Amino acid sequence: MKIEKKAENGLEIISISGTLDLQHVAEFKQQVSSLLKNGQARIVFNLENLEFIDSAGLEAFLSTLVTAKKLGGFVALASVKKTVARVFEITRMDKAFEIFPSADEAIEKLAGR
Repeated sequence: MKIEKKAENGLEIISISGTLDLQHVAEFKQQVSSLLKNGQARIVFNLENLEFIDSAGLEAFLSTLVTAKKLGGFVALASVKKTVARVFEITRMDKAFEIFPSADEAIEKLAGR
């Protein structure tokens, strides 16, 4: 798994590549929690290059969402591949997140919030 972070228009854009599973979830949580601890709770996850997610990865996204909302922020997903989107749909977690076709569209829609 590879994580890249950048700030753009008041949002934290986090791009995840590879696999988000039990083996990688601790690193994911560490990187995301450092943003949240600094009050950066307006997050867009660019999942264009995320190939696989398991239940540990889903839980990590959900806990990030809960914490961000407590801080007055939000979590959105962008560029979700069909195989990963299917996991979110099967677990009904797609209902919990705003999902955008692309990171650019997410940034455009969410930057003013």
